[in-house]
Amino acid sequence: MGEAREAGLQVLGTQASVDLQTESAKVVLYTPPPGKIALIFGVLLTNISASCAAGDDYNFGTGAAADDGFDAVDLSGITTGFATDYMYVTGVNNTKYTLVDGDAAALADRQFGVYVVSGTTAATTCTARVLGILIDS
Repeated sequence: MGEAREAGLQVLGTQASVDLQTESAKVVLYTPPPGKIALIFGVLLTNISASCAAGDDYNFGTGAAADDGFDAVDLSGITTGFATDYMYVTGVNNTKYTLVDGDAAALADRQFGVYVVSGTTAATTCTARVLGILIDS
């Protein structure tokens, strides 16, 4: 039974109140446990508090600037319906992505997160759910 849970696509981590406006340090969304590797398939953004106008550059990934993953994600199209709509952030087909290794030497490389490069004009937050699978390292 445990093997099926690890092999299946699942919500690996949830982070509420993620700031989509302020350009600052990476916000950690998920860190795999030691001995495990996370293959991240996407990030589901819900409970968006306000318009994402001007929020046209976000990185979702590992590294200090979360730039080893889904880069230059544009959320600026979420200007209406934000209270009831959601955004599913994924990579591009036929693109190589880096595994999130729970045993990586550098802490920033063990942590999958979001880094705001160009955020929203108004204070905006969301709930971010990281979707993926865990495998043994």
